[in-house]
Amino acid sequence: MVLIFAVNQIFSIVCAAVAVVAATTLACIYLPMLRRLRRALHGASDEGIASGKQTMPVSVVVYTYANSAGLAEVIEGLKSQDYDAPTEIIVVNDGKDNGVNDFLTVAEMSCPNLRGTFTPHDTRNISRKKLAITLGIKAARYPVVLLLTSESRLPGPHWLASMAAPFGDDRVDMVLGYAGPGEKDVAHGLIGRGLRHDILLSDIEWMSDAIGGCPWRGDGDNIGIRRSMFFERMGFGNSLNLQYGDDDVFVSEVATGDNVAAVFTAQSRVTTEAPADMPKYYLAKRERHAMMNAYCTRRPSMRIILSSVLPWVWLLSTLAACVPALWNIRKDFTVEDMIVTYSMLGILMVTAVAVWLLFGVAFNKVSISLADRPLRWSVPHMLLSRLLRCRGWRRHKAPRSWQQPR
Repeated sequence: MVLIFAVNQIFSIVCAAVAVVAATTLACIYLPMLRRLRRALHGASDEGIASGKQTMPVSVVVYTYANSAGLAEVIEGLKSQDYDAPTEIIVVNDGKDNGVNDFLTVAEMSCPNLRGTFTPHDTRNISRKKLAITLGIKAARYPVVLLLTSESRLPGPHWLASMAAPFGDDRVDMVLGYAGPGEKDVAHGLIGRGLRHDILLSDIEWMSDAIGGCPWRGDGDNIGIRRSMFFERMGFGNSLNLQYGDDDVFVSEVATGDNVAAVFTAQSRVTTEAPADMPKYYLAKRERHAMMNAYCTRRPSMRIILSSVLPWVWLLSTLAACVPALWNIRKDFTVEDMIVTYSMLGILMVTAVAVWLLFGVAFNKVSISLADRPLRWSVPHMLLSRLLRCRGWRRHKAPRSWQQPR
């Protein structure tokens, strides 16, 4: 009996050590990322950028697919921008939708700097969206191009100035901006809590890496590129075989720590609004990004795997340490056994409380800053359920350009 108890006690101690190491490693992964991102979100104010004299001519390319209502909101937002330098708006109508064409015919009369182009319905063997963006950039007159979609919703009149300002530095060829789910869609239940958590974690990772000088992904709903760089790097030539990847794979190919600026201040962050006929818009968008992750050459895969596995290592190790220890507590315990058991349980409790309290505060602050939505006490669920969601995303294979017309 003494030998069996000693083995159980040693097993509990080893599991407790594993749990502490897992929790500490998880904290070392996430806390620096969250601190770096929160500083950027509350960093330089947009007021100085907005009040300055803008001299950089900018072309704004808006991609749309059968969403004339959303396009109208984007155009209204662009027309109200407070920007002194010359600008133009180029709408690329994917598939030459008649509703979008009718809207553009009317809008061009009241907006002289608005132009439209389209991709034909029968386009095959190439990604329709990549073709549309390429046509828009080719049609642009100005050296800086900002990319939006008809699902993007601008935060205010200084979005253009905020996104264009970094291009004043000749070394900057790309500006990465944030685009998150809109409050209206969340309130209407178009995006569930689990999917919202998954999007938030993914955004935190790539945004923090971009701030730290290791960009590997972006969001096509809010991104800026220098036109000359796009054609020097042959545009999407290296990923034409993939249906998607116009933002993440392309960014991974061309971005470095020196030629990319990450702009995540309040006036530069846009929200997205799902089209009326696409109730699963956010699910499809998340699936596209998840499928393309394997093609992002700069993606920190090992860190992402660790951050998905470690919460479960911590939980299972904690349970494995506590159950034998509590099971073996009995009246004939020696003083030494009691000291070891209760010290181990105390360390596990202090570690769990400290780590999850820090995570709760840090994740809540970032979530409120990005989307004005607190996570409250759902941080453990968010991190533990991520591994299960990631396994679900990996079941899907990236479609090739010749497999689907769009």
